[in-house]
This record gives sequence, structure tokens and C-alpha cells, in this order.
Amino acid sequence: MKFHVIKLGSRPLLAVPAGHKGLWQAAIACYPAHTMKKRVVRGLLRILAGVGLLRLVFPARALSECGVAEVDFEDWIMELCERLDMREIHPVLVWPGDPGRGRVYAHLLDAKGKAVAFGKLGLDERNNVLIEKESRALELLESMQLKQSRVPRLLAHGELDVFTYIVVETLPAGARATDWISDPPIDENIAEYAGSPRRLEREELESLPWWSGIETALADNVAFMQKVNAAADQGIDVSFAHGDLNCTNVLRHENDVWLLDWEQCDANAPCLTDRVCMVIDKLWLTSPDDAAGNLQKLRDAFGCENEPKTHSQIILALAFLAAADFPPAIAMIEAWYPDA
Repeated sequence: MKFHVIKLGSRPLLAVPAGHKGLWQAAIACYPAHTMKKRVVRGLLRILAGVGLLRLVFPARALSECGVAEVDFEDWIMELCERLDMREIHPVLVWPGDPGRGRVYAHLLDAKGKAVAFGKLGLDERNNVLIEKESRALELLESMQLKQSRVPRLLAHGELDVFTYIVVETLPAGARATDWISDPPIDENIAEYAGSPRRLEREELESLPWWSGIETALADNVAFMQKVNAAADQGIDVSFAHGDLNCTNVLRHENDVWLLDWEQCDANAPCLTDRVCMVIDKLWLTSPDDAAGNLQKLRDAFGCENEPKTHSQIILALAFLAAADFPPAIAMIEAWYPDA
């Protein structure tokens, strides 16, 4: 299978299927343009496609980029056609902002350029694990028959040689990232999928997969790890959590709330994880350079100063999010002691 591979310098951005000029504009629309620079790039690509020069500027070729060169996309598409009961599927590949992240995204179009599904393909062991975790989470969430939230329906998942993939339904046109300030809160959404909290003691906590992640993430922050240990000694309430509930993973469409990207979910996360994640994401977006001030606002939001149990839950929720590499949580942990 050949593509028109669009690069910015040596960095791959987008791969458009070759030999299907009628799909070019639909394929270019798959390129996310969240910044002015990206909007300019997408606009230039639309012009090249419109005058038929896309194939001259970016000649059709087999993929040679690191990771994806080993993927047999032709076999994958044949497999998906069978599983999705479609005669024809055309993949548009989009690389993440960091092309070395170990994954690639695939927007799957039909013969008329309509998006029929969205896929993630892991290109290394870490991403394979995350994508497999998301597939299990989507199956679980579908069985819950949620009333408050919408979750993309899992259409296919499996392995392609050593690569793990999932394919989910596309989101409705016009879906947008939530605005924590102006949109209604989603506490009821969280409560529905989280279920009732369960109490775990220190010994049980240490057996959980995320505990070793915390120890690694906080290896250089002895003072905060001492607080984590003190909180863990008291036991902790845990529940099912999304684990990365930032505004780009909470979409709004009409009256529906869509919850995306369940790769960091955990059935035994600190019970305040998702609520803490929402609060600090809102604070980060409003004042990204005021970690100390945001930390105090977080404490105020949960009444930490007068509630020792809540204080411990906040400590462990921040540690969980830091282990998941959530930048606002890491910034707050680093700010914990200067204003303590």
C-alpha cells in the first residue's frame, strides 16, 4: 500500500492513501489543526490537493518512517473490511505531536470520503499495553450501559503481527472539547462509572500496578513520597477512574457528554483521581505558570485543610496522575513544599 506522506522537514504529519484523488480533501480534513501554524499547513495542503499537485509535491511511496515501515497496512485493511463488513476502507494516517511517541492514528474513510471509524495502532510495547487496556475498558463501559455519558463503541481490536490496535466509532460532527468554566459539571458522569468506593489497606495498595509507577515517578521527590506513604498507611478508598480526564478527553455534542481515551484507566485508582484531574486541568489552563497558587486553589476546592482524610486522598490522587505523566499534577507536586 502506498501513501502521499506529508512531512514538515523530517517530521511526518499525515499519510494520504495514493491513487484516490477524490479522497484527498477528506483525508486532509483529518489533520488536527489546533494551532495557527497547523491551520496554515492544512490550508496549504487543501490548495495543493485542489489543483492536483499533492501527488507531485509528495510522490506516492511505501511507508519508510520508523515504526510504521514494519506494518502491513494492506493486510490490516483487508482484516478490517471483513470485521466491519465493508467492501472498501481507506486509511489516513496521522502522527501524534511527538512522532516518536510509539503510535500512529488511523482515520478510516469509505469510498466517498466519509469517516467510518477511528483507529489507534501501537508501535512499541508500552503503547501496545495502553491500547490493550483501553480495549478492555471500552468493553467494560459498554456493559455498564451508562446513562449519563457516551463512550465510543469498540468496533475491533486485536494484533497485527507485534502491533496492537483498536478501532472505535467516529464522533459526531461538531463535537467539541469541554469548557470547564462555562459547561455544566460532570460529577454525576464520574459517579456513574466509578461506582461505590472500596477500602484498601497499605498491603493491598502495594500490590496494585500503579503503586510501583508512583514509586518510580516520585523517586527524586523524597519529601512528597513521604506524604504518599503516610497517606497509604491510613488506607485509601479506591474506585474505577478514567485517569486522564482533561478537557480534550471530555467532548460535548448537543446534550451528550463523550468520554474518550481510556488508556490510563484503573479499576482501583484513588477515588478522587478524576475529580482532582478535572480541577487541576482547569487551573492549569487558566494559570499555567502559577503552580503554587493553583495548588492552594486545589486545597481550597476540596477543603483539604480541615479534612485529613480528604487531604490524604488528594495526595494519592496527585501521585497517581503524576505516575500517568499528567503535567499539571507533576507541577503541583513540585510546588507542594515551597508554600506548605
